[in-house]
Amino acid sequence: MIRKEFLGPIVDNQLSTFHMKTSLLFTIEQFPENIWSNDYLLQCVMFCLNTLRRFLKRRFCLHNTISLVNLFENKLEVFEMDKLEKHISSLISSKLGIIGFIQMDNLGQRFSCEIHSQLFKEETRSLIICQLFFEQFRQWSTEKDIEYKEVKLQLLEQY
Repeated sequence: MIRKEFLGPIVDNQLSTFHMKTSLLFTIEQFPENIWSNDYLLQCVMFCLNTLRRFLKRRFCLHNTISLVNLFENKLEVFEMDKLEKHISSLISSKLGIIGFIQMDNLGQRFSCEIHSQLFKEETRSLIICQLFFEQFRQWSTEKDIEYKEVKLQLLEQY
């Protein structure tokens, strides 16, 4: 999706899915197995983009099974690799903020809804905690108020 919507148009779709898959495979080899889960999905995508950026910077995308084959050869020109590297750097530095704009499969909309849903859940949880706190405070202050009145009564009775 990122290739098709954000990277492909920059270089007339000369960046192939095979380049992306190769970046994924090399990234998988570099990181521990436990990070490859839904909980770390955005971070994993950033790792893959970082691997692709490194390939572009070196101007060499090593084939995963055939040694010394450059997958960029006859596919991307140097100026195209430079453009892609800069664009990928901006995607990474934006922490993939562009995901909200992906139109394919309504991903951007679904992602935005998920974020709003998560924020709503957090706001609701905070509201419940505040309500509990104020209820406890009101109960405590009522008890203290009663204690204060009793002490005041006792003092008045003594005099």
